[in-house]
Amino acid sequence: MKLVCFPAVVLVVAVIGLNTGAVFLSEDSPWTITAGTNASVTCEYQNITNYTVYWEKEEHSTVTPGNETLLFKNVQVTDHGQYSCVIEANDTVLEKRTLDIRVSYPPGNISISVSNRVRANYTIPGGANATLVCSVDGFPPPFITWQKDGDILKEENLTDRYGLHQPPNDVFISVFDVINAGREDSGTYVCTANNSANQNDSPEAEVHLAVPTYPPGNISISVNNRVSANYTIPGGANATLVCSVDGFPPPFITWRKDGAIIKEENLTDRYGLRQPPTDGFISVFDVINAGREDSGTYVCTAHNSANHNDSPEAEVHLAVPTYPPGNISISVNNGFRANYTIPGGANATLECSVDGFPPPFITWRKDGDIIKEETLTDRYGLRQPPTDGFISVFDVINAGREDSGTYVCTANNSANQNDTQEAEVHLAVPKYFPVLQNQGELSRSFTVAEGESIEVNFTVVSSPRSLVAGWSLQANGSNETSVWSRSGDNSLWNMGNRILSADVQLFQFYHVNITENMTGLYRVMLTNGLRRNLDLEYSIGIGYDTTARSINTTDVYNDTTVLNLKDDEDYESTWKILLAVVVGVVVTNVLLVVLLSFCIRAFPRSLRSHPSVEAIFSELDDSMATIKYPVTGNAGTLHPIAPQYSFRGANDVTEC
Repeated sequence: MKLVCFPAVVLVVAVIGLNTGAVFLSEDSPWTITAGTNASVTCEYQNITNYTVYWEKEEHSTVTPGNETLLFKNVQVTDHGQYSCVIEANDTVLEKRTLDIRVSYPPGNISISVSNRVRANYTIPGGANATLVCSVDGFPPPFITWQKDGDILKEENLTDRYGLHQPPNDVFISVFDVINAGREDSGTYVCTANNSANQNDSPEAEVHLAVPTYPPGNISISVNNRVSANYTIPGGANATLVCSVDGFPPPFITWRKDGAIIKEENLTDRYGLRQPPTDGFISVFDVINAGREDSGTYVCTAHNSANHNDSPEAEVHLAVPTYPPGNISISVNNGFRANYTIPGGANATLECSVDGFPPPFITWRKDGDIIKEETLTDRYGLRQPPTDGFISVFDVINAGREDSGTYVCTANNSANQNDTQEAEVHLAVPKYFPVLQNQGELSRSFTVAEGESIEVNFTVVSSPRSLVAGWSLQANGSNETSVWSRSGDNSLWNMGNRILSADVQLFQFYHVNITENMTGLYRVMLTNGLRRNLDLEYSIGIGYDTTARSINTTDVYNDTTVLNLKDDEDYESTWKILLAVVVGVVVTNVLLVVLLSFCIRAFPRSLRSHPSVEAIFSELDDSMATIKYPVTGNAGTLHPIAPQYSFRGANDVTEC
């Protein structure tokens, strides 16, 4: 027996004997049926007797009981839900099977809202954002397509001004975002929905979006955040020119200086032309380290599609005044003096500072000669700090006598005509280490026949004057032995020292009878008390021995040729030398007699109490280049070893 209890539902009820067994449904869950059609599902059972069967929707919503078949006629959307087949006996539920029934129906109730408002026409200002939301019903959830003016909008073709997305918690809407809307965004937007339940009829909704345009206006130029028709900045300062304008679409802004268009590709790194990414209504022109050439009239012009022949513009006059160099001065190691003295081997930094605009060009001269960077050795440096165009620095490293002199820096720019500003300083290096005067003395070797005489001459420049601290021989790899002493004891060589000028000395070592055991590597050391000694090495051989001579000096000078010193004219010719020797011998003998007679009367005991010359030089301190010996008697007493030096007491030692 069949009983129709609802236009869409018919239940067939039967009473059968009670028993237990298995229950099966004729459709799998979930079961989708189409709205407007007929459908049925059967609840089957096995090995069950004496029972009652009925269907219920959701929980405790019993459909007319008594039949195992659930029948739908003209399915409605409201028929979807959870249906259960219940097997019951004596008010006891034996079995229960649930079926999820879904009703498929085509899309409907479609609409578009713009920024949460549903209207057929919607107007937004240029540059604003718009959110278009398409809402729709239907099952399965419809697939939504967007069109603008008939063209399908595809996500992969959109720029970063647009977005197309579906919220993850709502499958029945689609969202299209327009960011910074422009005139090109005006038009008709349509969303279309379809699913498997609709055949050829896809519902759609549309909205007309309008973005009105207007020509540029309210244009102005500010310089460093100030709006003025004339603006003056000091030379070397920075200027930021900002052109601001209204209009839609956002106007295109062009810059000109004195009538010439400013093009970004032609600018140097002192200029910048840019538009902030968050503001399409301004353009910025930067001037860095402004110079005289940056003075002039700057004009910005704006136009867009809304203006035709009328392009508004704004202008500002920028002035960068010039003035000639002034306040010029030279500092040496951060000190300002007309005369500056530094010890030999020290460093000196000469800094020329000057005002003026454009930044002056600075030239250095020493004793009247222009200093050119390309001719300097690695002991000198000529530089301009990258952050300051108003100073120039001349570095002297390991200063020597040749660095003494008058240094002048001269400054000029386009603002001064014939008046060039200059400053000068006198640098003095009164004391400097011993160096060789003649470069040729660095490469000599000596080969003589046995029994011959030999002379080893070298000219030394130093201040104060130098002393020979030792002359030694290292023969055939043996230990070094002294072959000369200042006292003359056990000296195999003779030594002469002639003063050619205030700071030039000629030293001569000579031997009258060279033998085989006197060949080898000779080393001479000179010192003048300035912590740097001059060490020379010579090779002397017998017969055809051409062993090369080498030099090793602890002096830090790299090139002694720059000294450019001259010998005394009396020493440059033979007859002058001979005449000088004769006169010298006569005068020396006379002075010696006088000196000895004076010393015998005045200092008989003090002379005998002094240590020997050899003892004094045995205590020579190479690192300090000083001669130390115990003080005896009067600390101010002169010792005949070095009449050109004075002595001073210092606790228990006297330094020479």
